[in-house]
Amino acid sequence: MIEVWKDIPNYEGMYQVSNLGNVKSLDKIVSHYPNGTRLRKGKVLKQQKLKSGYLIVSINNKSKTVHRLICETFISNPHKKKQVNHINGIKSDNRVKNLEWCNAKENIAHAKKLGLRNFEGSKSVNAKLTEQQVIEIRSDKINLHKDIAEKYGVEKSLISKIKLRKMWTHI
Repeated sequence: MIEVWKDIPNYEGMYQVSNLGNVKSLDKIVSHYPNGTRLRKGKVLKQQKLKSGYLIVSINNKSKTVHRLICETFISNPHKKKQVNHINGIKSDNRVKNLEWCNAKENIAHAKKLGLRNFEGSKSVNAKLTEQQVIEIRSDKINLHKDIAEKYGVEKSLISKIKLRKMWTHI
């Protein structure tokens, strides 16, 4: 595949990204003592991998995610979606053909479909209970919801939803 370079919006003439996922600075004239000025050659920028798996580069001393730079440069966003999805699930594969705009709901559904993240039960980032605690809550036929909620440090409404099987439905 042929590498195609385009100026990054708001960094025109300074930085470009390619359809293959690369980022480069462009040649520019800079102040230089004692001769006045000199040419600083552009170069492909080194990308760093975050713990999350995403790649970042430094542009004007600011860290930018590569997938977002490429999406903003190459892919139109008529519906003003705020997130970028990696179609194949590989966060470091920033080729244009692997990126698309999406909303949060679409991004989560895609991650579930590919098995990238498990959002159920105690694996959810918002979980306040474990699966074992939910089993105990459901088996408690004696105590009031208020008392059970105090025991586990959660809202009474959560206890009600658990007992009615509106939450933690996978158990």
